[in-house]
Amino acid sequence: MSRTIVDSDLNRWEVFASAGPSGYADPAALVFRCLSDRDRPSRGLTVEGDKSEAEAAVLQSSEGDLRDLLARAIPLS
Repeated sequence: MSRTIVDSDLNRWEVFASAGPSGYADPAALVFRCLSDRDRPSRGLTVEGDKSEAEAAVLQSSEGDLRDLLARAIPLS
């Protein structure tokens, strides 16, 4: 399950839920991948709960809320 959002610089980002380290469901993360500039590093943000709760957040959050989460996410290496 994923959604596409647009940031304040008009970059398009795909956001989706991911399992935690080593595939464990908890803690889950939201991953943001820039679709309009593939050279930008993906960003991640650990969220409370398991992957199913993170998926629900992706689906139920407003675009503005997802942009706020993107701003808090850190680059993934």
